[in-house]
Amino acid sequence: MADNLKTSRDGTPTGEMVAEWLRANGYDGLCNPDAGCGCGLDDLMPCNQASDSFCVCAYEVPDKEGRSGDCFYCVSNGEQDEPSDTLEAVARDMWVWALGIATQNWTIVPERVDAFGRRLRKLGVTLDEW
Repeated sequence: MADNLKTSRDGTPTGEMVAEWLRANGYDGLCNPDAGCGCGLDDLMPCNQASDSFCVCAYEVPDKEGRSGDCFYCVSNGEQDEPSDTLEAVARDMWVWALGIATQNWTIVPERVDAFGRRLRKLGVTLDEW
């Protein structure tokens, strides 16, 4: 998170407070629809430009082209419009990722595993913690 953002009276960084609120309210990050950029909770506000005049609450939407690790953030999700994710899409993305690990020496990144878990939970899949 941005290092130069202010902190609260108890010392909690503003970025942490924003991330906690977004998480508690079911959002995945922030986006600026006018600039076409967005950020997730795992790397919130890397631009140090977040403000109420630029950024809005956003949902993670996986890349429909199947590029591993790519996603974008938008202001709508399945509760408002058509479902933005499906079990088939998650399975396809996981398969592409697994093939990349097996055949192209991609790195296993825990954050990527967590992202798949979040997507599955949003679709109602119960996962055992390991």
